[in-house]
Amino acid sequence: MKDPDFQQLAMKGVEKGYRLTKRSLACVPLTINSIPDVTGPRGGPKIPVDVDYAGFPQFPLTLSIENISCSSRYCTGGAVTYSEEMPSPLQFTFSCNGSSSNNSTSTWSSTLTDADGVKTEPVEHQLTCTPSSSTVAKRGTFSESVTVGTVK
Repeated sequence: MKDPDFQQLAMKGVEKGYRLTKRSLACVPLTINSIPDVTGPRGGPKIPVDVDYAGFPQFPLTLSIENISCSSRYCTGGAVTYSEEMPSPLQFTFSCNGSSSNNSTSTWSSTLTDADGVKTEPVEHQLTCTPSSSTVAKRGTFSESVTVGTVK
């Protein structure tokens, strides 16, 4: 009970309980319910991805996206911070770049962490990048990359 870390975490729990009770909300664990697998063309528009979550996190809320497997040369994960409270689903974007004439699928692992340090279990999801119509006509295999961004 004299451990400062324990005291700090205990007070965060009391504060959260008070905040939820004041808003007549149930105490629901922060979890990611689902992140769908998505597909998009290389060089096309950014690909929106919904993150369906449950719970009442303390904002700001950070979504961390880590690459697990990459069939291209470059797959870059990242983090997106949602400063203002917003309901589920959150949204971020993937971009497929490059000029490969083949489909490529990458696997990602994502977590949410709120301002109190509460972190969800990781959820895996996939991105498939497809050839653009101009790349299909060329029939060549070239370099490509995948990046993570925010929805503006």
